[in-house]
Amino acid sequence: ASGLDAHQVVAEITRRAKELTARQAAIWQDDIRPKLAEHHIESKSWQELDEAQQEGLTRTFRHQIYPVLTPLNDTPPTT
Repeated sequence: ASGLDAHQVVAEITRRAKELTARQAAIWQDDIRPKLAEHHIESKSWQELDEAQQEGLTRTFRHQIYPVLTPLNDTPPTT
């Protein structure tokens, strides 16, 4: 065992998660976005898209992405 109590474990997980999130954000901002921009690939926020773009992306998500993320299971659960 680690010798940490539950509160200490949660605090350590929180600290590490914040550290990883900050690192990920820095890599995105300082490395990935500039490289994408060199190839004329933009990352836009949802608010920057017009209504037709939002509708198209919503449709794509609902019909092509969401079904893959949540596969149907027709097998009844066992108890």
